[in-house]
Amino acid sequence: MDLIGGDCYEKEFNPRAYLEMFYRFPLSNPQENAFLSFVLKNLVKAFSSGLKFRTLLEIGCGPCLHVALGASEHAEEMILSDFASNNRQEVALWLQNDPEAFDWSPVAKYMCELEGNRRWKRVAGILPPRLPWNRRKCYLRKGYKKVEKSKMPPKNRKRGGSGKSKTTEPAAKSAKRELDDSTEHVTIESLTAGRKTTVTSSGEEKGNIEAHSFWLMKSEPESRIENGVDVKFGVEDLKAQQSQTACWDGVRNYQARNFMRDMKVGQLAFFYHSNCKEPGIAAIVKIVKESYVDHTQFDKKDPHYDPRSSKQNPKWFMVDVQFVRMMKRFISLAEMKRYHQEHKTKEGPLKNMALFTRARLSVQPVAKEEFDFVLSLEDKKPV
Repeated sequence: MDLIGGDCYEKEFNPRAYLEMFYRFPLSNPQENAFLSFVLKNLVKAFSSGLKFRTLLEIGCGPCLHVALGASEHAEEMILSDFASNNRQEVALWLQNDPEAFDWSPVAKYMCELEGNRRWKRVAGILPPRLPWNRRKCYLRKGYKKVEKSKMPPKNRKRGGSGKSKTTEPAAKSAKRELDDSTEHVTIESLTAGRKTTVTSSGEEKGNIEAHSFWLMKSEPESRIENGVDVKFGVEDLKAQQSQTACWDGVRNYQARNFMRDMKVGQLAFFYHSNCKEPGIAAIVKIVKESYVDHTQFDKKDPHYDPRSSKQNPKWFMVDVQFVRMMKRFISLAEMKRYHQEHKTKEGPLKNMALFTRARLSVQPVAKEEFDFVLSLEDKKPV
């Protein structure tokens, strides 16, 4: 197994477990986490020296926001970039103020106290010289726009280029230009004391509409008993429903849930059979009702019951899908994987397909070129 390759990292790295291990500590005794205390003290020391700059560039930010929190008053623009979608999703949960996001409040509080910013605790309604921890978080979240896909820099390309530069260019500008060439945007805009701050994760913003116009939705066509309930639901079960329409309930992954929130009526999705003898795409469905509350999270008898969710503050959502047609032939996972491996070396349409780069997600976006290519396989013999 490639233990340091991008595919392995994206599939195996757990951002939340990493944050819980290295970035959580009790504010009453920060020294219990000596690593984080050391990092934050030095971060505050650097920024408190009167440092001001236009652009902060953090390459490989992971799921972390402590640098952005510390630099929020010192930089006009912040660029955060990370290869792994699970890291970007973890950051997005916090920026969207999701109740399940990692709590950065102890970090923000501690950094403010290290800066000598305690007045906010005593003087109600008076903004201290430095932004208090809760206001600092608010400003970062205020202008949040979206988090999009980023890419690894091209293989065999060194960060500094070939070493033969025709013109002299500042290192930060060179790195930003290279990042812009190799990745796509994560954009945040916020206002701090009347100043515009942008947090971006590099690259071109175009393509997002296409990337989120088609979907792949996984379901199990074979019987499997979970908490006494058979969770089987294949395409034939969908066809048997009234108007061949059903709600897509039971999704309990935050990124998959957020993708369903993005779905629009009329968009098409591949109905994918998973956790079975031969997984693959069996049919095409369309979205007929946009995101609404998933009732199964409140049903104690349902295998997808979530005791942490409430009707006042529901965590999980679903959409309604309707059967459109069967594929002309079943497109197996094994066949698509062969094309994926080939396209990774030849720059084909399936090179970055989420089915392989984010394999664990039960709801995935499909780019238009990926959707069209898979449809073209219907008229070809299986490879």
